[in-house]
Amino acid sequence: MPIYFMISSHLDGGLGNMLFQISAGYAHSLRINSNFFLLEESENFRKNYLDQMKGQISKEYAQKTVISWKKYKNSIFSKIPVHLHENLELVKQGCFKYTPIPHKDNIIIEGFFQSEKFFKDYVNEIKDLFTFDKNLMGNNDKKLNSSKKKETRNTL
Repeated sequence: MPIYFMISSHLDGGLGNMLFQISAGYAHSLRINSNFFLLEESENFRKNYLDQMKGQISKEYAQKTVISWKKYKNSIFSKIPVHLHENLELVKQGCFKYTPIPHKDNIIIEGFFQSEKFFKDYVNEIKDLFTFDKNLMGNNDKKLNSSKKKETRNTL
């Protein structure tokens, strides 16, 4: 049974790009009081996508883009619900400058969304959406503090 009110982001690129894409989509869903989902591709969708991309990009790259976000599904993206792929209207960001996302529901947004204007009103909600491993964060904090101490000693 389809969900009738949903927003999703087409995820492409590395983790940094995906974080921007999810942040923009999630903020848009909050802005219009909708639901945000990551889309689980069905076998049918995956086959159609690979057929559609034939001749434009390599099969290996197309397969990689279809599954790349899944390696974060049980960690950083674990709070984001996943739904089977729906036929949503595709809304593309035309370029790297800020162009507001149309005030519509049932869309999948595609682009890089690397402007804070897409999500600046929902920074706290977005920070709560992503889950970072506490051990990893602790190790990063230790390394950062150690680096800061070395830097301070070198400047004295």
